[in-house]
Amino acid sequence: MEKPFGVANIKAHVPLVLDLEQLNYDAWSELFTTHCLSFGVQGLIDGTYACTSTNAVEWKKLDSLVKVWIYGTITTSLLQTVLKKNVSAHDVWKSLEDLFHNNKDARAMELHEELRSMELGSLSIAEYFKRIKVISDLLSNIGSPMDYKNLVMYAVNGLGEKYEHVGSIIRHSKSPLSLLETRSMLLLEESRLNRKQAHGNARDTPSSSTVLMAATGSGNKLGNGKKELCRNFQRGNCRYGARCKYLHGKQHNTHNNNTHGFPPQVPHAPHAQVYFRGPTPQAQPRPSQHQ
Repeated sequence: MEKPFGVANIKAHVPLVLDLEQLNYDAWSELFTTHCLSFGVQGLIDGTYACTSTNAVEWKKLDSLVKVWIYGTITTSLLQTVLKKNVSAHDVWKSLEDLFHNNKDARAMELHEELRSMELGSLSIAEYFKRIKVISDLLSNIGSPMDYKNLVMYAVNGLGEKYEHVGSIIRHSKSPLSLLETRSMLLLEESRLNRKQAHGNARDTPSSSTVLMAATGSGNKLGNGKKELCRNFQRGNCRYGARCKYLHGKQHNTHNNNTHGFPPQVPHAPHAQVYFRGPTPQAQPRPSQHQ
């Protein structure tokens, strides 16, 4: 019976911590019971190994050891609830069992309602399904597992309009999808929507050069086919004429056309308005006095 006292770290043998919030009593009790069976002290937690006058000293040692194991694998809040003087390992074990089993029905109803009212909101698909999995595991821990078909329906109902199309496909699928398959499908849709949104933002954002040009109207660029004024034409020596790819300007006064093609005399400035002067009228000959 010296073997149990060689356990230096109980958490190496029972890695799960009993937590009332996690409702993990069934898993914890399975691990703990298996550990006690392997060391031959199972009777101390189920009450089959009683204290007698012949084994009192040995029994107290083993009972205290099992209580230490229990205390070392439960949360602080549970420890404060079950820690009392002059109680046996069996008493502590029974208190924990009753504490979890007495709340099972009420807790199951609460978790079912939480699943029915769950919504995606601002959560990502991964976060959303992680929360659903946690609640599903809690229900299983208290002996009230959720049917996977209902679990998928609860998940789809909380998606909202953003995933309405994919949700409709899942609902009307000929072969019901598992929760994992539903999650995978929605992750792909989430990725597609994120790419589409990123592409739309990039397309709708004007480049800096375009914004600058629209805001300042800089340079000689104008709003017609030819964008820049011809400098040679301004100097009076453009040899390309109408074939020139640069702008030769247009006269503002339609009644005073420059029929001789002389270049306008304008200040050499980017934003100067272009004005043209018509040909100078020729002087009429004076009547001869000999006529």
